[in-house]
Amino acid sequence: MLEPKDVFTPRVPYSENPEMYVVRTDLENSLKDILKENLHIIVHGDSGTGKSWLCYKLLDEYKKEFSVYVLRFDEMENGEKPSVIDVLLAYLPETYEQTGYSEKKKAAADIGILSGEGEHEKNYTKVSRIKDSYFEFLEYAKKESHGKKIIIMIDNFETIIKDSQRVKELANILIKVDDPKYAPFKAKFLIIGTPNNLRDYFAKINISLPIAQRLREIPVSRLTRSETDEIVKRGFVEKLKFPLSKTKLSEIQEQVYWITAGVPSFIHFYCLELAKNGFKELSIMPEHVKKSNQVFMASMLSESYQVLQGAMNAIGIAKSRIGWKNVSSQNLVVR
Repeated sequence: MLEPKDVFTPRVPYSENPEMYVVRTDLENSLKDILKENLHIIVHGDSGTGKSWLCYKLLDEYKKEFSVYVLRFDEMENGEKPSVIDVLLAYLPETYEQTGYSEKKKAAADIGILSGEGEHEKNYTKVSRIKDSYFEFLEYAKKESHGKKIIIMIDNFETIIKDSQRVKELANILIKVDDPKYAPFKAKFLIIGTPNNLRDYFAKINISLPIAQRLREIPVSRLTRSETDEIVKRGFVEKLKFPLSKTKLSEIQEQVYWITAGVPSFIHFYCLELAKNGFKELSIMPEHVKKSNQVFMASMLSESYQVLQGAMNAIGIAKSRIGWKNVSSQNLVVR
């Protein structure tokens, strides 16, 4: 039997809970159309609006057409930050070439006479990457993709957007999409991030490159009321088997949409709390709603406080100047 945590899953990858994905027809059609064009794609929107789920769902649906390479910019073991090319080349196997051999003798018995038999030991060194490493990656990806189109995905682009060196490096790669040398590979980047001005940012980071002309944007916002209703119905009724009447289900759907504003990650968070509170009786009572509201609002206040505190620190508001007190999330009380 499924439990609430198996159904409502805030902040988990699409692959862990694909059955709770709700169809977003307009966004999916927009993404499908741009995938057919020779342009890079930027999918942007506030945190938790379902950008990654949208992209992974569609690419999974068309996995016979696309070969996807996901770039992750985790720090290396030595603490250094990998470049875009470093992350791309991590997909390639290391190659070696023979640089010579050494010979050593071993004893062998030959008709009762001890003789020396030569044994060759080959020496190899790692082959250095060619200067155009991006071209080398594309050649490898084309071979491994077996005719599929190549998608290079960068999720959570905001993690590197403040690193101007890596963003400039990426811009220099993006500009090659229609270069005669690279265009035949039909490779495109799919960039997912929270900033809503990524296209303009690329345009400013290296003004000599007309990068904005090679990008198409898809803004992702909150779910509609009907999309929210579908998540609630699928989760509570179809998955968890809550025996809700149409009237009760409608009340819960209205409450969920009102308190979460249709933000997917909020919907999953709130519904998880609501389902946990009523799971034992498979019923949603007023006290369950009240308790879920308190947990949800406390979480939202804590998150908002952290954002506000970070913003105030960023603009240099000192505690000594305005008497700012360090309030932790434990001090936040919802009545």
